[in-house]
Amino acid sequence: MDYTALSSIGALYREAGRVYGPENGFAERVGGGWRHRSCTDLAESGYRMGAALAGHGIAAGGRVGLFADSGLGWLRANFAIQMAGAVDVPRATDLSRDEMRFLVHHAEIEWLFLGSPGLVRLWEEMARECPRVRGVTYCGAEGGAGALGDLDALEAEGLARGEAGREEVDARVDARASGDLFTLIYTTGTTGEPKGVELTHGNMLSQVRNLPLAFEEGDRFLSILPVWHIYERVFETIAVSRGCRTWFTSPRTIREDLAEIRPTMIASAPRLWESLHNSLLRGVEKRGKVPALLLRAGLASRRAVREAGEMLAGTRERLELRRPPGEAVRLLLRGALAWLPARLLDRIFLRKVRAVCGGCLRGTVSGGGALPPEVDRFFNDLGIPILEGYGLTETSPVLAVRRFEHRVLGTVGPLWPETELRIVDPESGAILYPDPGIPGEGRGRKGEVVVRGPQVMRGYHHEPEKTAAVLDGDGWFRTGDLGLMTYNDCLKIVGRWKETIVLRNGENVEPQPLENRLLESRWIDQVMIAGQDERFLVALIVPSLEEARLAGCEVETLAACAAHPQVRERVAAEVDRHLARALGIRPFERVQRFQLLAEPFRVGEELTRTYKMRRRVIAERYAAELQALFQA
Repeated sequence: MDYTALSSIGALYREAGRVYGPENGFAERVGGGWRHRSCTDLAESGYRMGAALAGHGIAAGGRVGLFADSGLGWLRANFAIQMAGAVDVPRATDLSRDEMRFLVHHAEIEWLFLGSPGLVRLWEEMARECPRVRGVTYCGAEGGAGALGDLDALEAEGLARGEAGREEVDARVDARASGDLFTLIYTTGTTGEPKGVELTHGNMLSQVRNLPLAFEEGDRFLSILPVWHIYERVFETIAVSRGCRTWFTSPRTIREDLAEIRPTMIASAPRLWESLHNSLLRGVEKRGKVPALLLRAGLASRRAVREAGEMLAGTRERLELRRPPGEAVRLLLRGALAWLPARLLDRIFLRKVRAVCGGCLRGTVSGGGALPPEVDRFFNDLGIPILEGYGLTETSPVLAVRRFEHRVLGTVGPLWPETELRIVDPESGAILYPDPGIPGEGRGRKGEVVVRGPQVMRGYHHEPEKTAAVLDGDGWFRTGDLGLMTYNDCLKIVGRWKETIVLRNGENVEPQPLENRLLESRWIDQVMIAGQDERFLVALIVPSLEEARLAGCEVETLAACAAHPQVRERVAAEVDRHLARALGIRPFERVQRFQLLAEPFRVGEELTRTYKMRRRVIAERYAAELQALFQA
């Protein structure tokens, strides 16, 4: 397939349906077996439903809501939208009424695909509030459509339009240009007013065109992440473009599906590999001391060999211009001594551990959050390369990713092709890298990651001020992340300049609205929520000394207040009450643990003159307390 000749995702879908055979496509679990749809089937279905949408008055560029979870129903609806030349607005099925109303109105949605009976009932209650919507189609599993038509019914409508409908679809697909809007993805949920990220066909096609990883026809993928997230969506679009076959899995069946499908590649969030890491360790330990010893010895010997190989290949992380003296000799000598034990232990034991992942896994791409270094080293030493990547919804998403041939642990790899990078001082804007005037051009200097490339969004929908705050007239996008370039030309992310928290499972959380909810409690004077690259949220809380005294606690100081058991019990109850699920707070947005502080946040230290929190200062000051919360 000539990716450079494509101008839209609809054209890619059409070409994949023509080029690839019935073995390629997607499959979802149904009962005890699998239901499969080839790219040819999906493209043909897309032709018919696209014609039906056009017949209902959905114009090229019209907005179509796709509120469904991963599966063949989502894919069929997506093919239909793109073949009709429309713009999809995707979300999962866990929408509240307020969220659904906001999306329909803000995105100017004219047609809806709904993927669950709950959303069907919700729509029936609110349909009168959304007169712009011309029609609704159910795209969930069998049963639950109610009075709505389903995908098969919509497909039958398109088939009835005959050759005229097919010609209209072809004309629309051919007319879409790379600069036209492809999707409108809203980045946050109940934690703040969502921002609609406008991504074009050119944004998405640049990811397909510039893929630096060798995927090819016949590769087997497992899909576990929500398909409406841009990361998983790009991975599945790449699977279509390369003629790969994808199976939809879930956390409940991932172990069985790994053994049955024997995938060659998985796109995942760090949480999957952290869970699998813990599961493998527990499983080996249960088998006794000898297997546990073999695992530790095998990993240690393979690590020594890996580090020696990295030294020879130049893929060992380099943060300074010159390496410490003697490091190369030490690593090479240790690797040479470990080479034979590593070979033997791999044959005797480690390959049996790898078999848990199916035995054919060439590697995995991990994104959506930072991978814990221990987990990263474990799988790379086990013989399952983890290709950690980095990006944002606003960048379609990939900006950098490790390569099989350039795998620098501790980094997110080299830049994606056609991507330009600057490291700038986040306050002054001064360019720290590249700086031709100093040795190394500024490698190793930490600052905000600023990028430009064909994958950068067009802007935020109906939000010119928010767009201008992150995207300048020359196309440079401020990511809000802190990073640096290593001396082997890989990007290393070291923190976050803006406040958005990205959890290890890839979910984004805006902390300020949650903090505002907690501050409604009389028991809480100050609070900061943390959780960047962790599994869950925690909070540092300054309790109210006055409220504690009013409640009868005999405390004279804030330190005594923070240590009082009754105060802790009341604050815990307040955290649960103000961040309750009944209030629309999702599970990943809840604070799992907290620490009561013996001192308040002070102006000039933890607070600015306008009483805004200096989150980095607080995180550094209370680093030990936060670490204890995450490890407890």
